[in-house]
Amino acid sequence: MRDLIQTIERIRRDFPFFSAQHASSQWVYLDNAATTQKPQVVIDALVEFYSSYNANIHRGLYELSERATQAYEGARAKVAGFLNARSESEIIFTKGATESLNLLASSWGGTQLQPGDEILLSEMEHHANIVPWQMVAQATGARVVTIPMNEQGELDLEVAEKQLKAGSVKCMSIVHISNALGVRNDVEHLVRTAVANGVFTIVDGSQAVSHFPVDVQSLGCDAYVFSGHKLFAPTGIGILWARSEVLAAIPPYQGGGDMIRKVSWQGTTFAEPPSKFEAGTPHIAGAIGLGAAIDYVQSLGFETIGAIDHLLFEKASKTIEQIPGLRRVGSSDSQLGVVSFVADAIHASDLASFLSVDKIAVRTGHHCAQPLMDRLGIQGTVRASFSIYNHPDELDRLGKSLERAVRMLG
Repeated sequence: MRDLIQTIERIRRDFPFFSAQHASSQWVYLDNAATTQKPQVVIDALVEFYSSYNANIHRGLYELSERATQAYEGARAKVAGFLNARSESEIIFTKGATESLNLLASSWGGTQLQPGDEILLSEMEHHANIVPWQMVAQATGARVVTIPMNEQGELDLEVAEKQLKAGSVKCMSIVHISNALGVRNDVEHLVRTAVANGVFTIVDGSQAVSHFPVDVQSLGCDAYVFSGHKLFAPTGIGILWARSEVLAAIPPYQGGGDMIRKVSWQGTTFAEPPSKFEAGTPHIAGAIGLGAAIDYVQSLGFETIGAIDHLLFEKASKTIEQIPGLRRVGSSDSQLGVVSFVADAIHASDLASFLSVDKIAVRTGHHCAQPLMDRLGIQGTVRASFSIYNHPDELDRLGKSLERAVRMLG
């Protein structure tokens, strides 16, 4: 335990946000499911790009452009290795998981779905994995169906198997870890069953990639998406991984420069993936920052990250459960990274405002998962979410602040 706490303290020193010279160091930051803080190496990568070799990529024949291109494409190679993709050309840079899912819904769903087809989601999906499919369903005549969830926050795998085997489901898009509950779904089982029944499979790994290694070849899905800013990278950069065969078969999501082979008034010939899906000037600095973030995560190792996750989740869970008047939402054995809870007599927003006065940052509301909250019969939760730099002492501060809040507001 002591060695692990010392590791956390060393990790904290890598993040300027927690430096004593900054006012932010007073904060207990427990909103990591929304976005993570950035290590100095990521900040340095951004500053170096903008200070030393800021140039557009791919078409410049001068040294600065070539250096920028090498850094950008080098980041793509790092992502490919991080996910164990077969080829760097399977990695598409996007603005985030939301754009990645919209790309798939538009480019794959818009061309492959027909009236009567079913799109299988779960009851715990983020709005980014609901709304695009509702839009494409309306446009194609397909319909969205859901895998039910129990009170513990676990998906009903038996029902899911029946749905996948019935023959109407053409696409399954499922979250790896719920952003609202922290439940890790058995996507390996779901993907195997889907693939065996000819179903196109997508996994939203936005909450997963910072907690454990993801091997897309082993997982066997057709596409995997995540947002960089939840992996200690800048905002505005995300990833779509998809099998080469998928990317070759579907049309581009947007048109513009850098994604073409030839343009004439008679028509346009598109470039091969990944360029085919990266119209316009991309977020070059963001991609470079994501590459630096991946280097940082891999330098720590997922064994260390997993041990920290376990320590923080166990302590946070016990902290909440020991305070009268608070109730955890979700009780699955597969939860990690997130503890969601409600107070019997205090509105979630009032509770979060109280914590904010004590400089404790949590998130409240439906967490872009309104159908999940409807299923549970609540309006929203208070969500405390943890990362590698959170110290157990911070959870003690959380507990003391919550006890005072319940005593004064409840």
